[in-house]
Amino acid sequence: MTDLFPTSRSAILLTASQVVAMAAGFIAQIAVARILLPAAYGSFAVALSVLAWVEPLVSGGLTIALAQAVSADPRNLTDAVRWVKRIFVPYSLVVWLVYSAASNLIASGLVDSRLAMLLLVAGLELPSIAVFAASRELLMGIGEPGRQASVISVYALLRALGIIIVAAITQSAAGALAGNALAALLAAVIAVILLRSSIFHHTQSVPPSFSDGTLGTTVLRSGVPTLVLVLLTQFALTIDLWTVKRLVADPEVVGHYAAGRFFAFIPYMLATGLNLALFPALCRELGKGDRNQALSLTREAVRVLVVCLVPLCAIVLPTASPLARLLFSEEFGRAASTMAVLTIGLSFFSIVGTLQTVLIADGRFVFNTVFASVLSVTALVLCGGLVPAYGVAGAAWATTLTGAGAALFLTIYVGWRFGKLLSFSTMGRVAMASACLYALATAWYVEGVWLIGQYTVFVAIYVLLLIGLREITPSDLNLARILIADFWLMLHRRRSSSK
Repeated sequence: MTDLFPTSRSAILLTASQVVAMAAGFIAQIAVARILLPAAYGSFAVALSVLAWVEPLVSGGLTIALAQAVSADPRNLTDAVRWVKRIFVPYSLVVWLVYSAASNLIASGLVDSRLAMLLLVAGLELPSIAVFAASRELLMGIGEPGRQASVISVYALLRALGIIIVAAITQSAAGALAGNALAALLAAVIAVILLRSSIFHHTQSVPPSFSDGTLGTTVLRSGVPTLVLVLLTQFALTIDLWTVKRLVADPEVVGHYAAGRFFAFIPYMLATGLNLALFPALCRELGKGDRNQALSLTREAVRVLVVCLVPLCAIVLPTASPLARLLFSEEFGRAASTMAVLTIGLSFFSIVGTLQTVLIADGRFVFNTVFASVLSVTALVLCGGLVPAYGVAGAAWATTLTGAGAALFLTIYVGWRFGKLLSFSTMGRVAMASACLYALATAWYVEGVWLIGQYTVFVAIYVLLLIGLREITPSDLNLARILIADFWLMLHRRRSSSK
């Protein structure tokens, strides 16, 4: 437990930041859905999905490799900052210009010429996102999970405010996207300020190094394969919405699917917070050759995912219809069926993302790239076959089947490389407790705000069941107590320091 404590604390901070991001994103998406209604909301969601595929070019892969290099050797920090200024920022401007020039072509591919303007407005955030992402990953590399969590949370809150305020003023999807771009600019400024402060304190204890010409090569060598991996995985995650947009004529149906899809991304966003803490810890342990500790970290991450995701799916399945109406208004009631299926599918993708993080830390770039290529082709083939026949239900099942197959394969492969990832006893206990929740949710039907109380009761019952089944042990409870106490102590110290 002692060895896992620093990583667990980082996981708490970064997962908490993802909770803040998720909550802010929820509020923004719900507000925009209610302001724009299904048809316009569908266009807004499609534009964001295209942007989500382009964003990794300036926020994933290369910046992740940068964090890995600094985490492995803190003396690389000075070279890393110089590389960002001289290489990465100009590169991000080129990406933005190319994306803007291709916006008409993308809109034509999605069979909606009106998307071109929305894509142009959405792309205004790309240079700011590049600066923000580089600052965020450098904070990870120098071991500042608190500040990293802060910038993630601040960006999420600014993004929600920008989207809601501008959308409310303009009553348009373009306005919402413009608010998103403005929030990215403000977040980038804040991230740079926090990074500069952290670098000043960091260099007091770690002497800066000067370039020997190898850092850029190192970042490109590991960053480009990671970037390709991220792009391929993101393609597999978004091809369902693009296929629906292209093949389904009714724009309201696209809006319903987009709303259900957004809710289903809850597990994936939470798992991202866990992965942000897991990645540098795995790099350190594998860099030292300690595969046993790396296995312990991986096992704990997989266990946390299974314990959290299975009951979520069990609760959402029977309550999807009233939940969709509560969140997005009565007009989005038809989103319920696909939302339930996609929640299961994106839960599988959450496990896939964590196991891919393990393999990236282990340097398995070629395998990861081949796997992600197969994943993308599988998603494309399933969407191409199921959407024309079954509409949005086919898209949801294509995503779920792709995620399930990928999660099963990676679990076997990573288990073969590192050791068994999850005990059968844990799976059995979680399945029993989740089955009880499913039965209760099926028998106890409520609507409206009563769902909040119902879900609170379900969480309490689930925790008590796991304690009774001895899945949650006294050591787990003690670790949780220590982490929560340490978290509040850290906040208190920072408040006192700021004063």
